[in-house]
Amino acid sequence: MLEFFLKIIGVGESITSKLEHAELHWSRYQLLIIGLILLAPAAWFITTRHKKNLPHITSGPRRALSVCRVAVLMLLVIVLGGPYVSVDEKLEQRSVVAFVVDESASMHLPAGPFKGERLEWVGKRTGVLPESYRREKGDPPLSPSTRERINKFTRLNLIDKLIEVEQKRMLPNLGDRFDVRFYRVAADVRRLKADDEDEKDESSVENEVKINDQSTSLGAALDRIVEDAAGQPIAGIVLLSDGRSNAGPNPMEIVRRHQGSRIARGPDAKSIAPIFAIPAGSEIAALDIELIDVLAPNQLAKNDTATIVATVGSRGFNDQTVKITLVKKGESIDEQTVKLADGQRQQVQLRFKAESIGAQMLNVHVQPLDEEQIHDNNDDTVVINVDSDKQKVLYLEGNPRWDFRFLDHALRRDSGLETTIVMESQLIADGTTTEQLPIVAKLPVDSEGWAEYKLVILGDISMDMLPWKYQEQLIKAIDENGVGLVVQAGPSHMPHVFANRPLIDALPVKPRRNTKPNEDNLSGLFAPAFKPFNMRITATGSIHSAFSLYQNAQKNRGVWSRMPGFYWCADITELKPGATMLADVETTLGKIPLIAEHHYGKGRVLFIGTDSTYRWRRNIGSHFFYRFWGQAVRHVARGKQRGGDESWIEVHPKNVALDEPVIVKLYAVDADKKALTVPQVNVRITHGEDVEEIQLAKTDQDGQYRGQWQSEIPGQFTFIYDAAKEPIKADVQVMGTSRELRRPIVDRDALGTLADASGGELIEIEQLDELPQRLKGETATIERHHEATIWDNWLTMLLLVGFYCTDVGIRRLMGLL
Repeated sequence: MLEFFLKIIGVGESITSKLEHAELHWSRYQLLIIGLILLAPAAWFITTRHKKNLPHITSGPRRALSVCRVAVLMLLVIVLGGPYVSVDEKLEQRSVVAFVVDESASMHLPAGPFKGERLEWVGKRTGVLPESYRREKGDPPLSPSTRERINKFTRLNLIDKLIEVEQKRMLPNLGDRFDVRFYRVAADVRRLKADDEDEKDESSVENEVKINDQSTSLGAALDRIVEDAAGQPIAGIVLLSDGRSNAGPNPMEIVRRHQGSRIARGPDAKSIAPIFAIPAGSEIAALDIELIDVLAPNQLAKNDTATIVATVGSRGFNDQTVKITLVKKGESIDEQTVKLADGQRQQVQLRFKAESIGAQMLNVHVQPLDEEQIHDNNDDTVVINVDSDKQKVLYLEGNPRWDFRFLDHALRRDSGLETTIVMESQLIADGTTTEQLPIVAKLPVDSEGWAEYKLVILGDISMDMLPWKYQEQLIKAIDENGVGLVVQAGPSHMPHVFANRPLIDALPVKPRRNTKPNEDNLSGLFAPAFKPFNMRITATGSIHSAFSLYQNAQKNRGVWSRMPGFYWCADITELKPGATMLADVETTLGKIPLIAEHHYGKGRVLFIGTDSTYRWRRNIGSHFFYRFWGQAVRHVARGKQRGGDESWIEVHPKNVALDEPVIVKLYAVDADKKALTVPQVNVRITHGEDVEEIQLAKTDQDGQYRGQWQSEIPGQFTFIYDAAKEPIKADVQVMGTSRELRRPIVDRDALGTLADASGGELIEIEQLDELPQRLKGETATIERHHEATIWDNWLTMLLLVGFYCTDVGIRRLMGLL
């Protein structure tokens, strides 16, 4: 009865379920005592006064009036005392032990080869051999078929078999000491429901959820474990994986982030929790030839010849020779042979001549050998877009700085470009006056003249080379005719001397106004000699055309962010609204944009805030330098679809790995050829007979829409915008081979490093039985205090109102009001 009463007045279950331990308390006990003491004379006074003043009223109603008045006073005294109930309870809290099983695509590769005692141990744990099998007791040696059967178990099969066995052997005892939890991880993380877990906890588990296995995010799994623990101590994390973490947060950063965290193991914790890493496979490398990566240009001109660089690695095939073939539509167009060297990367160059216009799909194939255990990583596909038109380019440079020397060669040797180069310092050396520079350079005097070029590149030129009126006409050509513009900063002039000039309006960044020159009359930001600047590619930059080296965005980002440092960059304050930052740099003034782009009217403008891209050649060669500039030029140059009165759509990358996003950009106009202003538009995506729709959101500029899409299956997809006068289309090729199958080794070094950093250790699969002895963590007693007031509720208010209304009602009936 008491429990029901407390519930109806709003007392929570944390108290009503433990009434045997509940106690009544008063917030203001002294006031309660004083109020009760004063209540007796007050009741006597009220009763006596009613008898004296209401002698003509019968005793029943008179007593009822007295009771109502006294009851109201009593309720007020009780409220003044502040009654509440409390419960103190002690809970035993066990430390968490989390088992994390990697179930990504690489875990479906063979776990072997195993040899010797480990081969026998794996055979018994997987049920291939009986538990009683002992070679030293005279049992026959294993047959080749038995060895093959054991070695064919996948990494995930092996781990699942081990857990199945340990469910009966080790885990029951472990469950008596710890709160044991199980997780599965690939691109996503899911927690499995334990057999004894309460139904009310089912919201925290996702047993049936299918997750994307095309990448591995071990860092996300560690974060999820801490989040689920919610303050509960973590005794250990048992990580069963091949060590390949290629998506999400870096697991080492997660470990460092939680160093000293009370969430980990109390106030003296050194890390997130000790991680016991168990390699899911043999320490003997599988016999394998792998195509590590393929470098190919994104775009070529017709009849141009491209060099495709394929990198091959191998294990177990030393001194054997294999063929590497470049295939188009099933036909070999080039072939090279390479003599393999164990553990070493080897590069071969394959030649491709662009004879057809459009997207050309090429396959690089490494000849498999009979003994090879993994064949999934012997192929890769690239897509090269071939354009029939040559790009007419005008390049204005101030002086022959290092970047110019290499860029001059790159532009002149590119058969897809028709480049005109003008050097300001050469004109001055030939006697040209500053007033005559643009005339002698034959620069266009109007926007129609600038529009003859598809792209203009401005280097470190002065205001004399590009006076005010020439800037205005160039910007007009960009805005109205879609001319592309690339601006590369320089310490002498660009862009700081153009502050408050028309050219600045077209840039995607805002340079600091009139930066104070140093003693060498140079402007910008200079790095100390001992600490050069380092470029960091953004997530958007990693899938941008200019930086596209691989189909894998994470790999692109890693390669470009490891480029050699540099010592000067432009002093940029911020991005302009609607601009996209592709790379940034940490300076003495903080993080600033280094490379950025945006649409300006019908054209596109790319800003490069350093004069040291030539340094990308150090220890690497010219390939990355040429790839960046070649792709940047073609990306920014005016394209056929860029009419301002016509809709166009573009996607990037045009060929993408299965687990990478695609950026979709659309320029849309209505029937009157005016840019759309609606907040969203729909784009249809077709793949065979399958059709889906995505929404693109409007950017800061009218008509410009942008969105992102990612495929779960490989194949060719067509993006269609139906609302145009005629449907406009763009194609994307999604490759089937994921990053998971590149370098499919069991990375014991990565697992060991992670374990050491967390205070744990690397243990082998056959040492799993020893895990309970390695886990440290005691059951902690937690005291919890619950309390709830019992006066501020609807019942108290109802009684007060009831007594008051009864008093008023009696007085009206008796004619006293």
